[in-house]
Amino acid sequence: MPTWGLMKFDAFKDFKHWKPHQPKKVKRVDPVTGIEETILQIKKPRVLKEILLPKMEQDFHKGFLCWV
Repeated sequence: MPTWGLMKFDAFKDFKHWKPHQPKKVKRVDPVTGIEETILQIKKPRVLKEILLPKMEQDFHKGFLCWV
């Protein structure tokens, strides 16, 4: 099932398999002015740091015949 289809399906079923990203709301009051402000704390996404590549065979050209 495509990702978009899974998200739409989960939205009807109260998000059992996939949770949407929602930032945490933190309220802070400035002690001098008394103004309350809301700050959204967002976690960094989890991503791969580097692409994993399989090991490649080295020195495979020694078995080639010289055709020049």
